[in-house]
Amino acid sequence: ELVNECGHHGHIMALYVKCEGDLVVVGDLMRSICVLQHKDGALKEVARDYAANWMTDVEIIHQDMYLGAEMSSNLFTLRRNSAAQADEERVRLDVFGEVHLGQAVNKFVKGRL
Repeated sequence: ELVNECGHHGHIMALYVKCEGDLVVVGDLMRSICVLQHKDGALKEVARDYAANWMTDVEIIHQDMYLGAEMSSNLFTLRRNSAAQADEERVRLDVFGEVHLGQAVNKFVKGRL
């Protein structure tokens, strides 16, 4: 039997979820990327991208770095500054790389060449 352990509200439509350790990265249809942390049986929002990106997939590169694809055929990377002193800097995901791919991305698959 499935039992609901915890939840998180504040998304328009959470379509993409990736997990690594205690981190949960959510790609929302209209609200870009949100990073949650599972701790003590609850999900707490630790960072968010405040841009309005229509996401088509998300991926965790490592604990503080995330990859997103959006509807306009763009890829972008976000960085979380978890060591920042100010709360405003810690809860904001900063864009540090963008590229127009020109083709829609609907799935990231981790792998090696």
